Amino acid sequence: MGIIQLQRQYDHERIEKGCQLAFLHPITSYRRLLGILEKRLDEHAQLFESQNENVSHIPEHANTRGANYFSNN
Repeated sequence: MGIIQLQRQYDHERIEKGCQLAFLHPITSYRRLLGILEKRLDEHAQLFESQNENVSHIPEHANTRGANYFSNN
């Protein structure tokens, strides 16, 4: 019943985005969802969505030692 009552303070779109953000991260409590809405994290959800993409966070660089370095030692 608590999530439904959030519609008194927040519009449907913000609640929906907050729930989507909570779903992406294992957030299952009402208080955490309320925190998302209070801190307006739902309005910046695109920042968190990129964390779930299969994107390498390591910059590409030249292999300075090569495979032979490790096989000969």
